Amino acid sequence: MKNLKKQVTTMLILMLAFNLSAQIAPTTGRKTLEVEQKVEQEYFRVVTTDGLSQDLIDYLYNGMPKKLAKYGFSDFTIEELGKIDKTDDLIFQVNILDNTTGSKFKIRLSMLTKKPQYIIKEMKVEDFAEGYFCNQIDKKEDKFSETITFTSPSLNPISFVKTVTGKQSHIYIDVNTTGATASAGRKGVIFLLEDGSKINKPKVDIKVSINPNGSGFLYRAFFELDKEVIEKLTQKNITDIRLFVYDREIKDGFKIKEFLKCVKEK
Repeated sequence: MKNLKKQVTTMLILMLAFNLSAQIAPTTGRKTLEVEQKVEQEYFRVVTTDGLSQDLIDYLYNGMPKKLAKYGFSDFTIEELGKIDKTDDLIFQVNILDNTTGSKFKIRLSMLTKKPQYIIKEMKVEDFAEGYFCNQIDKKEDKFSETITFTSPSLNPISFVKTVTGKQSHIYIDVNTTGATASAGRKGVIFLLEDGSKINKPKVDIKVSINPNGSGFLYRAFFELDKEVIEKLTQKNITDIRLFVYDREIKDGFKIKEFLKCVKEK
């Protein structure tokens, strides 16, 4: 019995250590990064290179290995690097995968020197105030058609729209990605979920246009979700999408799931 209790205790300690691994910085470097949050909802801010010169992007990528080595990151992969989207100030961030431990880190960089400042504290559902997501759903009423429209914030590349007319309601998804070439008249949308399952909609039409936010072309699909798909998307995070043959990794699967839950309940 004592041995069993000891084994259970050891397992709990190991599980706790594993769950906190993404929040603990390496201690093998000459310096240590603290885990902090200095900006509201900082962990979910979107990183982009839009508007940054190629020289600056190259400088950031080339300098990261040496800068992060001082903090014990000796073997890692840069997953995202750039500025924080939709902020007035120029804020830099690098998101990395530690190849040694398998942990992921989001690291704030100094605006001037581009040196690492701190590891951004991870946030979970329980960290958000009650009603945080549902309070961001926009509501509009059309007096002529007597239709009420609920719209979730646009978490590039996914948002949701719900229309209610009398007792009839419909929920739609707006999803997009980019491609290097223009291919008109294409069909097919696929969602990959966190459990490895997928949702395949091969008959969905895809529209293509010039990408207004950068090079290449924008592929977009807007279609109604059935009850089965809604059920899946409110239970599991989306990790990747494919429109025709163009793929995109989803960084805000958790937030997308929460917004769909709110739209569904409206």
